[in-house]
Amino acid sequence: MNLFDLHCDTPYRIYREHLTFASPSLSVRADAYCGFDTCAQVFAFWSDKHLTDDRAYTAYRHMIADFRLAFRAAPPCLPGTFTPYFAVEDGRLLCGDLNRLYTLRRDGIAILTLQWSGENIIGGAYDTDLPLRPFGHQLLPHLIETGILPDISHASDPCAAQVLSYFGQRGIPVLATHSGARAVCPHPRNLPDDLFCALRDTGGVLGLTLYPPHLSGTDHATTDHLMRHIEHFLALGGERTLAIGTDFDGIDRMPDGLYAPCDLIKLADKMSADGYPEQLIADIFYNNAARISTRFPHPDL
Repeated sequence: MNLFDLHCDTPYRIYREHLTFASPSLSVRADAYCGFDTCAQVFAFWSDKHLTDDRAYTAYRHMIADFRLAFRAAPPCLPGTFTPYFAVEDGRLLCGDLNRLYTLRRDGIAILTLQWSGENIIGGAYDTDLPLRPFGHQLLPHLIETGILPDISHASDPCAAQVLSYFGQRGIPVLATHSGARAVCPHPRNLPDDLFCALRDTGGVLGLTLYPPHLSGTDHATTDHLMRHIEHFLALGGERTLAIGTDFDGIDRMPDGLYAPCDLIKLADKMSADGYPEQLIADIFYNNAARISTRFPHPDL
């Protein structure tokens, strides 16, 4: 079986807590992929909300250097292949400087999560109803030029709609790397049906999060809660759109029994027991995200 996880925050924890890629306190670590043959992991570099925008950029430079060293010191243990990809979470670290976007591309960044919370220089996040700001409009064609794909996981509905319209008109996929279905759990971080369908129509993918408040609206969730989101997205024609985006190492609680990548086999087994075709399970766990990843650069590790 194969796994493609569109979002984890492991680099931030390694940087902030002075960990190694083998540290047992991490969910995503060198020995956490047992049971899978081929794996791909998007590692996100988070712009710490406690830092100014410019200091967040400086921290990113240190974070990516630390992560490269940690990854080289303890590469993943797999019988098959492992492919890492890089993302930046919260584009405020650009500070209105488009040159920084091109630096991110040279660093191997494949995905830019546009916001995290509140309003940044790009536009409004999920906890606002604010659209793109002028720099956000200016940024979009440069994302296309660099090949960095936008992630609307944390975007406000108006901002997400603008991004989806712009990229959809140009036939370029948009991502929601770690989100759920708002119709199932009415958390503002989750996507409403109209935005999911618009994302689907761009050829993009949504990575289903494991964060219980986004799955159940409480601090507790099970695979049954995950299945409700899966069933809803599939009912919207999401067979080629739904993927996995755990948010491991960025969340302080997880569904029962799902504490590391290797545990996701339990979810696949439940889907199989419930009668889901093996091809659909393979698409959700790997193929849908892998199709998009042909656009991703391979970072220098």
